[in-house]
Amino acid sequence: MPLTSIMTHSTQIYVRFTFEALHRYADAPDEVKFLSNPHRHLFYCEVGFDVHDLDREREFFIERRKLIAQVQSLMENPNHSEWSCEQWALNIMQGSDAIYVSVSEDNENGARVKAG
Repeated sequence: MPLTSIMTHSTQIYVRFTFEALHRYADAPDEVKFLSNPHRHLFYCEVGFDVHDLDREREFFIERRKLIAQVQSLMENPNHSEWSCEQWALNIMQGSDAIYVSVSEDNENGARVKAG
């Protein structure tokens, strides 16, 4: 008997991508004051979506392209270099129907915003 017929489940997909941006933490504490200067990060993003069909209801490549275009549009905001990972995640989420968005700096430290 197929697994889908014997148990209730929920299914999500996720899409990952990166983007490069200059960033600064204007009000950085003295201990890390160097972060108040503009510096480069490679931002790693993971965006999750609910799906109901188990056969590519949402195509990974299509979703990824839409998200990258959205980030490129967000970079037109003159304040984007002041955004924290939390702010990036929220702005990406507001432009999609994602259930969560994670954004990290250099794949080390980051934030996740969840719908709901």
